[in-house]
Amino acid sequence: MKNNNYGTVLFISVDVSTEPLSSNGATPVIDYEPMPTTRVEFPYGVSSYRIVIPIVDDYVQEGREGFRMVLSQPSRARLGDIAHLDVYITDDDSEF
Repeated sequence: MKNNNYGTVLFISVDVSTEPLSSNGATPVIDYEPMPTTRVEFPYGVSSYRIVIPIVDDYVQEGREGFRMVLSQPSRARLGDIAHLDVYITDDDSEF
């Protein structure tokens, strides 16, 4: 971490959340554990952060479904042109 001239540690922060896709959207709680809006802080010099979203195995055969990870409200930074990531769940259930 790097201190500025006032002895304060510099952080960059951003809000992260999940939302279902409008088409082929996975159902929160049923298909994945939704992430409420959460503030993530990056200390100076850190450029990545690992976020784990648990997938729920519902034993129901379904097609491809997805959800979106959304970045918003940056502090001491700017978001690029793409402030979201679409995540698709591959169904591992088969007919019995």
